[in-house]
Amino acid sequence: NEELMRIIFEELKRRNLYYLDSLVTNKSVCGKVAKKTGLVFARRSVFLDNEQDFAYIKGQMRRLINEAKKTGSAIGIGHDRENTVRALEKLMPEAEKEGAQFVFL
Repeated sequence: NEELMRIIFEELKRRNLYYLDSLVTNKSVCGKVAKKTGLVFARRSVFLDNEQDFAYIKGQMRRLINEAKKTGSAIGIGHDRENTVRALEKLMPEAEKEGAQFVFL
């Protein structure tokens, strides 16, 4: 809903905040509305744990790391589920050795 997001984004901008779109739908209007309102906006690159399988999550982490290497940055979104946390614990040190820097919201 563009009008609703405009109201929210104007308030976020007034408070000097930003918006991260997790892109749970391909019908998101957030990028367009953020641009119109001048709000700082980012969108997710990789969703880490659509599946709760440890190997799948590790693969998604690898996708995230590769995207960051290729483009200079990438945003991953996940949940605080056991396998997600385990994958992060395992891969974050490896990724940092490869030059990745993790920033948490």
